[in-house]
Amino acid sequence: MSTLQTSNKGGIDQKIRVGKRLLAAAEYVAVSSAKNGDGKKICADIGCDHGYLSIYLIEKGICDFVYASDINEKPIAIARKNIAARDTRGFCLSEKIDIRLGDGLAGLENAGINHVIICGMGGEVISGILERARDFWKSDVKFILQPMSSEYELRMWLSQNGFEIEGESLLRDSGRIYTVMCVCFTGENGSFSESEYMIGRHNIEKGGELLSELCERKLGHAKNLLLSANASDKDKALESELSLLLSKIKPEIG
Repeated sequence: MSTLQTSNKGGIDQKIRVGKRLLAAAEYVAVSSAKNGDGKKICADIGCDHGYLSIYLIEKGICDFVYASDINEKPIAIARKNIAARDTRGFCLSEKIDIRLGDGLAGLENAGINHVIICGMGGEVISGILERARDFWKSDVKFILQPMSSEYELRMWLSQNGFEIEGESLLRDSGRIYTVMCVCFTGENGSFSESEYMIGRHNIEKGGELLSELCERKLGHAKNLLLSANASDKDKALESELSLLLSKIKPEIG
């Protein structure tokens, strides 16, 4: 957890608490080399909620400009207040963050965006946003994705639509294990095993205790599926791969 704080203004609490999920997303942008022709990092924070990540990206100097978008009016109103409350005489945050009410990346096609962050949504919702944003399917745009569920479906959609997962990492936040991935469009489809779709190839290569714990959880779910009358060959393959993967991981971290 990282906290940004300035003096209280207008009775609004200006402590901005950025959790581990958002910090991991910000780190992928920080280390990215993608910039526009002016050498600037322009980011779209999709599903910005109260604007905490957008504020963090600007105040930490990670991005030069952020378009913060959300489909709901209430979080947009709160984000506007949070940003306005942090404007100072020497630094006008509202000049570097454009808050927009909208669906996904619609209306941002000509904004020069080279980083897209989509955090805190289901994997199938994320893939739907990307499907409707084909103007952004370019090699010089980085997508930072943090699915809350349906990671398997998201990785499969990415691999079948010409996206490459360049990096991925596991983290624990509020007692739950999450994955954050950095993705780019190459136009070439990929092929993965069932366990790689479920866990993530980069996560498997890195190993570690979080991977072991995640594998155990996914394996338990896979075993339960096999007990049902509707178990498929894919379910059987996944259970077998996860069992083998877990047998390799445990001695390494033991």
